Amino acid sequence: MFWAAVTAVLAAWGWFALLLQITGAIAVVQVIPATLLFFRYRWLRAEPLPTPRPANTRRLPRPVRRPGPRCRRWVPPSADSSRCWV
Repeated sequence: MFWAAVTAVLAAWGWFALLLQITGAIAVVQVIPATLLFFRYRWLRAEPLPTPRPANTRRLPRPVRRPGPRCRRWVPPSADSSRCWV
């Protein structure tokens, strides 16, 4: 009976050791990008953020109205044969 228990423990240990090796290899593969991302996060946290801009200032200038088909009044097709000239 003792040797049956020893054999069962050794067989289970072999399977368990293989399971530990597989999961350990997966953990090593995953810890490499996690470490790089952690150092990137710390590097970005060390830099100060730019000062916030006031909410009422415009960031872009007003668009210039240029003459063209978009600025002209729409004319129904039945009113005139040429829609571009009003």
